[in-house]
This record gives sequence, C-alpha cells and structure tokens, in this order.
Amino acid sequence: MNDKVENEYKDIINNAWDYYENKNINKATEEANEIIKKYPQKVGGYYLMGVIEYNKNNFVKSVEFLKNALEHDIENKAGGYIHFFLGKNYNEKSKEWFIDFVDNPIYNFNMAKFSFEKSFEYTDYPSDTVKELVKIHKKDHYRMVNILKKAIISFPENIDFILQYSNSLNEINKKEDSYSLVSINANKLKSSSLYYKAGTILYDSKDYANARLNFEKSKELIDQENTSSVSILSYQIANTYYKEEILEEALNYFQKSFDLIIEYNTKDIQYMNTDFWFSAFGIISILGDLNKIKPLKDFISTIPFNKDSFENFEYSGDFYLDNSQPFSINYEFYNDKCTKALDNLSKTNKDKTLLGKINWIKYLIHKEQNNQEDCLN
Repeated sequence: MNDKVENEYKDIINNAWDYYENKNINKATEEANEIIKKYPQKVGGYYLMGVIEYNKNNFVKSVEFLKNALEHDIENKAGGYIHFFLGKNYNEKSKEWFIDFVDNPIYNFNMAKFSFEKSFEYTDYPSDTVKELVKIHKKDHYRMVNILKKAIISFPENIDFILQYSNSLNEINKKEDSYSLVSINANKLKSSSLYYKAGTILYDSKDYANARLNFEKSKELIDQENTSSVSILSYQIANTYYKEEILEEALNYFQKSFDLIIEYNTKDIQYMNTDFWFSAFGIISILGDLNKIKPLKDFISTIPFNKDSFENFEYSGDFYLDNSQPFSINYEFYNDKCTKALDNLSKTNKDKTLLGKINWIKYLIHKEQNNQEDCLN
C-alpha cells in the first residue's frame, strides 16, 4: 500500500472513530463496513466493528469481527486491544447487567482470562486490561505484584495502579518497598492519594511525625470544598499529635475536623454526616487528659444529639482524594480515655440533660465494643 492510499485509509478510519466517539453508531457502522470492503487486508474496519457489536451486546458477531482483526494484524500492533475486547465478550454473562443467569452463548471465563492475559503480553494494551487482570488475580498477591509492576511502567501516572501495587507489596511483607513506591511517586505526581497512603504506612509503623508530614501534604493538594476529606485528613493529623502526646495540637486538629463536619451539616440538613463523632471522641479524651472540666461540659452541649446521628453511626468511613477508588478509614475511639473523662464529668454534675448526653456518648463507645449494656453503669 503506497503512502497516498495509506493516508487515505488513516483519514477514513479516523473519521469512522470520530462518529463512534460522538455516538453516531449508524454512521460509524456504515464507515467501518465500507473500510472492510475497500481495505480488506487492514485491521481497522474489523476491529471497529468488533467494538461496535460488543457495545450492542452482539457478542458472537463481535468475536467474529475481532478474530478477523487479529488475522489481519500483521504488524502485531493492535493485538493488545483486540484480545482485550475478545476477553470482554467472553466475560459477559448476560446482555443485561441486572440478570443473574447466563444468556451469553459464548460466555467462557477461561477464554476471557486467556484473552486478557494475551492482551497483556503486547507492548500496547488498554489500561482496562490491567483492571480485568486485577479482578481475576486479586487474591494472588504475588501475581498481582508482577502485573502491577509492568502496569506502572506502561501507565506511570495511573495512581490506582500504584496504590494497588503498594497494597500487594504490603501483603507479601515487602513493606519498605511498598512505602518507597508511594513516597517516590507522591513527590513525582504531587498526588494527595499517594501522600495519604504514605502517611498511613508510616502511621501503622508508629512514625507519627513523618506520617503527619504526609497527611499535611495530602491535605494541601485537595480541593478545600471537599469537606469530608479535609475533615478526615485533619482528624488523621490530630491522631498523630495525640499519639505523640502533643495534646494542644491534637485538640486543635480534632476541633478543626469536628467544626468542618458541623458546618457542612448546617449547609445541607438533608444529610447528617455522622463522622463528627470520631473527632468528638478525640476532643473529649484530650479535655479529660487536661482536666478541663468546664470546656468539656461546654463542648458536649454543642454536639448535635439527634436520631440520625445515632442510627447512621458507622465505625469506618469512605472518602475520596485524587484516585478513582475511595479510601476507607478505621477510626480511633480512645475508648478508655473517653470513658474516663465522661465518668469523671458525671461525678461532678447533677444536670439531667448533661448526664443523658453523657450516657448516649458512652452508648456509642460501648456499641463499638459490643458492650452496650455497660453504657449506663
């Protein structure tokens, strides 16, 4: 094929993809079929038709076109993408996402797995190939490490892949490598998610000062309108100070975290975010440590006591940074310190309203320990 014909082919195939991307499927189909007639030895028309038929849930037809595309991929440049869509066709159980039974006549998990793995062997392949392989091998962390090691070379700015790689390294007890991976890439990509992940690794290693530095960098990079995430990062910074017994700074950040959620709730009363409780537990504990009885009494009076804040109480929370998957945080309760502070306050007060609030807070603490019956003792 001379240069003129090659350029004509490229123009036509690009035009056909433009129709497809703009959801003009009929015109894209017309163009793709014309390409197959005019350039039967070229891969592009067959591949585009394979993609179109897949998205129409015509799995058998899609596979026929994709196999033709594979036969005409003489230069082995498109195979990573062709095998990916072959895998997708074999992996779909049904034409409808809400149907449990299999009505795809070519559904075959082993063929899907084979196709995704073949896709991964090519130099060029879609990032979704990695996502499919991660789903398949999610329990085999040694295999995951090998997959994601290659994936971050092909997609060096994919934060999700870096985080998954770090998690798998951690699962096979390569904790230093896990930290090094996220730390280097956090600085390179200026990623709030990677700084946060580095912070959690250091926090779990009890390196609270350096964990705090990473939490602070993460907080600086996120949209300050993302109230829930800013609150949780402030909460994590507070925890690092509290673990180091730097009480006034810990109190300051717990209060910031608490105030952010309360302010958010006043803007949207339809949704009561109950994450304020965890910062509240930290504030109560520290005020007890500092023996600040009046400030503790005053603080408890500011806590919203309503039905939603008890019924929707959760012990872990999800929040988003700059990756596509949410982070999950397991909150610190400081149970013993919080309970001690509340017990001491109970002994010095006879106000029934205050005592009722104290008992409700103790209920939430003991609920986490499955000891609700102890809350009124």
